[in-house]
Amino acid sequence: MNGKYLFWALQSPYVQQQISWNEGTGSTVSNVRIPVLKKLNIPRHKDNEDQIANILSSLADKITLNQQINQTLETMAQAIFKSWFVDFEPVKAKIAAIEAGEDPESANRAAMRAISGRLDEEMDKMQAEQPEEYAQLKDTAELFPAAMWDSELGEVPVGWEIKAIQDLAKTIKGKSYKSAELSESKTALVTLKSFNRGGGYRLDGLKEYTGSYKGEQEVFAGDLIIAYTDVTQAADVIGKPAMVVSDSRYEHLVISLDVAVVRPEIDGHKYFLYGLARTDTFQNHTKSYTTGTTVLHLGKSAVPEFQFPAPSEELMKLYMQNVSSMFILVNEKIEESKNIERLRDTLLPKLLSGEVSVSEAEKVMGELA
Repeated sequence: MNGKYLFWALQSPYVQQQISWNEGTGSTVSNVRIPVLKKLNIPRHKDNEDQIANILSSLADKITLNQQINQTLETMAQAIFKSWFVDFEPVKAKIAAIEAGEDPESANRAAMRAISGRLDEEMDKMQAEQPEEYAQLKDTAELFPAAMWDSELGEVPVGWEIKAIQDLAKTIKGKSYKSAELSESKTALVTLKSFNRGGGYRLDGLKEYTGSYKGEQEVFAGDLIIAYTDVTQAADVIGKPAMVVSDSRYEHLVISLDVAVVRPEIDGHKYFLYGLARTDTFQNHTKSYTTGTTVLHLGKSAVPEFQFPAPSEELMKLYMQNVSSMFILVNEKIEESKNIERLRDTLLPKLLSGEVSVSEAEKVMGELA
């Protein structure tokens, strides 16, 4: 039997039901005995098993590719944030150039190299062939100062103020709920399970909810949320940020008590604040505000009181312009993956039962492409 075909057959409702009927009753870990596995009835389609496996595997490959694209996009956004707002690379490039005796124009050119990662020859070519992009890069470099000052947080660029998150945004805790309020609904709670370990949004953490909530506790695609509770042994979730992803199944998404939404006065600041929340400095800060043994809790003031060197409004706006399209694409890729998963889960039992033919499934796949 084609190994990929067997892989998908084992995940079909028909085979999974057989497994559930014979599942072991271990006190800690459920198990399936080898004799049970040997006796599982696997639906066979000898003439089409390769095609069925290829159809289902290609859908899985599309989901994996989307995940890889999203990981790359988030890494790119965070690399820009770290370079500009943590390591201050454009500022340090200017300082080094001035200390080497270069004039202000050459110092700005050094900052352009730090921002773009391009060599002088490459920037000369860019200036000749892409003058608008070159001018934009030059304008960006000019927004960075050429000196540092000693602040209570250490050396930071001249002109940058020390601010707290509460100066830019309001942190709102979520809704406490009862188990009786968890039933079928077009409203869902964004819960602790909505966070990946290490941060980022999970699609399978929602709980359908019928209770009441305040308007400010409703969240939308792109909203920045932070976990305020943790039950993992390694504290992999508490203090971690995520950006809410849209879900067409629900009309309203509401944060639970384990979650807070960080809602800036200027919407574009959420991208800056998300990058800030992913830094080691922020994560170390939240750990120091964490209490509890089995269940960890983050102090109410941990997020709003976190201090950081704040760049100019122009620079924050420019960062938003650079990364907002990345996060919009992340949301689109996640939504696309959800649709592909639904298609895969629909086709799997129907292909194995013969209800849908290979040719019909391939036609659907063609429309998807």
